[in-house]
Amino acid sequence: MLTKLGQLNNPALLMQEVLAYGCHKGESYVLVTGLLGSDLLKLASAAGTHTYPNVLVLAEQAWVLLEELHGANYLHRDLKPENLVLGCPGTASARKLHLIDFGTSESLLDRNGARRTGFCF
Repeated sequence: MLTKLGQLNNPALLMQEVLAYGCHKGESYVLVTGLLGSDLLKLASAAGTHTYPNVLVLAEQAWVLLEELHGANYLHRDLKPENLVLGCPGTASARKLHLIDFGTSESLLDRNGARRTGFCF
C-alpha cells in the first residue's frame, strides 16, 4: 500500500518512505525509514494536552493528510495520536505532520475499481 501511495507523487501526502519489502521463509516484511520525529502523544505537555494554537495547526495538517489519503481511495483504519508524527528534526519537514502505520489500511475500491461500501468505522 505504501508503494502504491508513493507512486502518486503527492507532496501533500506525507508518510513513511518504503525502503524494502518482500517475503522471507513465509513471513512478509516491510522496511520503512525510521527518520521521523515524535508522535502527537509524546508532544503533549506533562498534563497530556496541546496548546490551542498547536491543536489548530495539527488539526489542519491531519485534515489535509486524511483528505489526500481518502482522495487516493484508501482508508487508514488505525488513526490515533501515535500514528501522527512530525518530520525528522532538523529537516524541512520537521514541523509537518506525517501519517504512519498503514498495517490495517484498506482500499476504498474493489478489484473492478468500483467504490466499496459497508465499512465499519
